[in-house]
Parts: sequence; structure tokens; C-alpha cells
Amino acid sequence: MLQASKLRLPIVQHLMLSLLLVGLIPTTQADGYHYQIKTSAKFLANTASELTAIQLAWTYAPNEGQQLLADKDLSATHRDASLKTLGQAMLDDLFESGYYTQLAIDGQPVLLNKVQTYRVSTDDDLSLTLDFTLPLKTATKLSAKQVSLRLVDPDGVATVVFNKQPELSLDEVLAKTCTVPNLSEETLKLPNGHEPNVPTIQFSCQ
Repeated sequence: MLQASKLRLPIVQHLMLSLLLVGLIPTTQADGYHYQIKTSAKFLANTASELTAIQLAWTYAPNEGQQLLADKDLSATHRDASLKTLGQAMLDDLFESGYYTQLAIDGQPVLLNKVQTYRVSTDDDLSLTLDFTLPLKTATKLSAKQVSLRLVDPDGVATVVFNKQPELSLDEVLAKTCTVPNLSEETLKLPNGHEPNVPTIQFSCQ
């Protein structure tokens, strides 16, 4: 699963200040503030076997979840609306950074559309999960092509780690003609001094 992300603008400012005040910073490194989330990634295709989207699920730990849910009306009447509004605000922040998602086919960058389909849910411990579908601008046939997905925060505050191979998956259509995704990782040295571990998912199709 993916670990460590950050939210920006009013959400990240509120979350960071709250955690600093109550001493709940889960991960602090020499180059600044970091916190963790977990994710999975699934590649989706249409009936013509064209890659259309990536389905992602990001789970924020209870510490972050509690801060993100602070002051939200989670009563039975208003819970769904409150979570939907929160999810939209989170995705608006992530849109500014391309959702930390760099997709390429045969080494050429692929343009992505803005997220329209998403859902926010919480567990009893107040961990928070944001499920969203990240669509390609153009559905793409993958015959005799190699696909790579790199997950990286351009500011280096988010650190991404996939732990279990089943969390990288293809839908039934792609699984018929593509190899099982494999994972590699590199450490980037950014101008701001951050050194995030960046995973790259790769698979090829016939």
C-alpha cells in the first residue's frame, strides 16, 4: 500500500497545525513534516480492451482522519453530505499536483482527466478512506505496449510505498493480455532537500 501523502491549501494547513498542537505527528524527518496514508491501484479498461482509468484507494490513519473530520457533521442525517464535501475538497487540493500520478505508455506521458467519481468512508477508529477513479483523457489501446505508473509528490513531502503485490492489479479485460504488474523503487533528490522514495509500477501488453 501507498504510504505518506499530504493535502494542500486550507486542508493541509489545518491538518498540520492541528497535529503540531496536539503532538500527533506520525512521521517527522530531518527535511520536514511527513504523514502517512495507504493505497491500492487498479488499472481499468473498456470492452474494447482500451485503458480508460486508474482506480485508487487512499486510507488515512486515525490521527489524520480525526483531524480531517474535525467539525464535520457526521450525524445520520448529514454524514453522507459532509463526507462528500470533504472528499471534493481533498481532490481539489490533489488536482493541483496531478493527484501525484505520472502515467506513461511506451515512455510517453499520458494526460489524465479531473476526477469525477469518488467516495469517502470512515471506520470506527476514524481512519478515513478516499476511493476515486482517475480517468485518462483518451482511452488507449495497449497492444504491444508497456505501461508505467509513478506515484510521486512533486514537493517530496509525500512518500509512497506499496507493500503487497495484490494491491497492484488489472481488471479482467486487461489481465487477459497484459503481464502481472511489477514494482520498482528509487530515491529522488529534489531541489528543496526532500528525498522521497518513489515507486514505479510497470506491466506490458500483447
